[in-house]
Amino acid sequence: MSGINDVYLNLSIANQSQIDDPIFGGLALIQNLEDFGNSRYSLKRKAVAGIIATIKNVKLSNLIHLKSINDMLRFKKIPREENKAQTFDNLSLIFDRNFLLYSSLNELKIGNTKVSFFLQPFYNWVDKKHNKKEHEIFNFLENVQKNENLLPLRKIDKKLHKRVIELLNKSAKKYNFSYTDLNTENFGDKKDFVFVDRVHMSDKGNQIIAELIKKYSYPKIEKL
Repeated sequence: MSGINDVYLNLSIANQSQIDDPIFGGLALIQNLEDFGNSRYSLKRKAVAGIIATIKNVKLSNLIHLKSINDMLRFKKIPREENKAQTFDNLSLIFDRNFLLYSSLNELKIGNTKVSFFLQPFYNWVDKKHNKKEHEIFNFLENVQKNENLLPLRKIDKKLHKRVIELLNKSAKKYNFSYTDLNTENFGDKKDFVFVDRVHMSDKGNQIIAELIKKYSYPKIEKL
């Protein structure tokens, strides 16, 4: 049961590394590699490239390897609009990679193991009205995180959900691997406390998910 981290990271970080996902320390690894690469150059070159990088508002590693000062001055940063345009291409590649792995594991037929993928429920995507406790928690979290970048989280709306499903359908068809979108399921109404934030579930929410997974993956099992 996954999917939201992939969507969120592609909205918040346009150019992800293929080395590791940033949520698992990939950004720190990339920075360390860049620092190591920059250390090969003289102090004079680092100083000149550093000044130009500050003026152009780009990273030192974008400039320090260029042959001349003129090349550094001519360097152009990729516009944000182009980065945003790449988001769905990146997400499509990630879903494609994941479904390749899932389908390959199923083909191995290890014992009675069956691999299933469930697109996890996200509060903005499910048809559920605020429970009083959910409303209080969401307001508290948004207040605590008001200085953080919450814009990507707000962009994960129903319109984006539709686009994500299109990408998942494309990968599922390619690898003949079916999946289940849990966001189309019933997660209760105002009386039900199901979400502890927009991504994670309460005990009641996890029980609903467990029953749904049993229903779609193991229909012959009567009780968990």
